[in-house]
Amino acid sequence: MADIFRVDETGCPRKLEKAPCLSEERELQQALERNHDLLPGDQINPQSPRRWLLVQREMPVPDPGAGGNRWSIDFFFLDQDATPTFVECKRGTDTRARREIVAQVLEYAANGAFYWDKSFLMESLRKTSMAHGSSPEKYICKVLQDDDADCEAFIDNAVYKLREGNVRLVFFLNEAPAELKSIVDFLNRQMERTEVLLVEAKQYRHGETKIVVPMLFGYTEEARRIKKENTLQRQTKEKRIWTKPLFLDTLRDNVGEDAFSRIRTLVEAAGSAGAVFKYGRGDTGSLGIVVPSVSHNPIILLWTDGNAQFQIGFARGTKQAEKAREGLVDIARSMNLHLQDDLDKAFPFAKKDVFLTRIDAVRSFLDFLLR
Repeated sequence: MADIFRVDETGCPRKLEKAPCLSEERELQQALERNHDLLPGDQINPQSPRRWLLVQREMPVPDPGAGGNRWSIDFFFLDQDATPTFVECKRGTDTRARREIVAQVLEYAANGAFYWDKSFLMESLRKTSMAHGSSPEKYICKVLQDDDADCEAFIDNAVYKLREGNVRLVFFLNEAPAELKSIVDFLNRQMERTEVLLVEAKQYRHGETKIVVPMLFGYTEEARRIKKENTLQRQTKEKRIWTKPLFLDTLRDNVGEDAFSRIRTLVEAAGSAGAVFKYGRGDTGSLGIVVPSVSHNPIILLWTDGNAQFQIGFARGTKQAEKAREGLVDIARSMNLHLQDDLDKAFPFAKKDVFLTRIDAVRSFLDFLLR
């Protein structure tokens, strides 16, 4: 990184003196806790700068062998897209910064992704928000910049990303060894779903004031291109037979975070209540929601473009199926969808924006059927 200069009142540039980091706790951890923007969100994503929601400082990580909480990650954040972000701070002069920190953070992420669930994240967030005189809901809405944000869906999305390995690992140092930069660059180019980043927060002295200049390493344009190409290749290989992860990944790419969160919440709620999923084949992905007591065929089809189809014609033959048919007809009519006179041939199709206006009613309807 280039030197930092201050231009004085005479117009003369004077180089600032580098300030050594004497305390990891005070100069790195406390500084980041007091100002999350030391993680340079605009450098991580220039088109959509990242905003940070601190879930917990010193986030406990279970030990799968011994049980209990053996480790802790210095910081666990979520960004506005609910991407889990693990941050570990180290002084550049700490020899562990060269090797141990990499294995350490990978171990934290692997075990956190396996053991942390929605209730654990909400409890951690509750403690942090209370310490800031707020509630988890207000805390989330502030970061999302939306007073009507669906906080439940936001945390559900974070848990889903943890399970799928769609996370961000950040090494936060005052000065990074060249060897660590090489490791981070290599990992970031090899890992498809996980971002591996390094933030070098160099410190300078100006009189009695310290100046911190955070710079991002590890997310080059080449790394962005490789991740995108690897994702496309993975999806191309899997497209003949769709799976739940592939369906949800493609849905997110197609419809944006808010619509994705609401549709994914519907899918997860149906699955938890006992629905069975069937997946389509071919270039266009679909997820069919099967209610076993109604039909072996899906009664609702969801598509990767956010559209939905209500397969009323498959709901027939039993009392439970007739209840399902009545509910599907009511939902279709509330959306002003065209219905065939012969309901055995009725398979009305709803565009994404129309479907989202009634998605809560669809979820309630499925909860009723699956009781």
